[in-house]
Amino acid sequence: MAGQGFNMGVYDAMNLSELILNNSKNGRDIGDLHNLKAYESKSKQYNTALAYFEQGLITANTNWLPANIIRNAGYGLISNISPLRDLLQNIADGDQFVPSEWPWSSSIPDSDDPLS
Repeated sequence: MAGQGFNMGVYDAMNLSELILNNSKNGRDIGDLHNLKAYESKSKQYNTALAYFEQGLITANTNWLPANIIRNAGYGLISNISPLRDLLQNIADGDQFVPSEWPWSSSIPDSDDPLS
């Protein structure tokens, strides 16, 4: 889970950049409260989900024997059930919380193009 705080900040910056670019391209106020609330909601969803997941990992790592048994069984399930493992990996990666396309990348010249 190392680096997740950094990732959360990067995802927030990416989502806010997407919002500003989309509003600007469509002639809307970049500070429109309705759009900013949508950004805030999306950001909170990811940050809250990740915080609960990380707190669960911290709580699971205790020296109390029953918790160790349950934790080890849970890790075993995650390791052996691909859809569950993939779901948790996608949450940690933030795939559903970052822009699927980069609207600003179309203005970046191709480094292999000698004319750019």
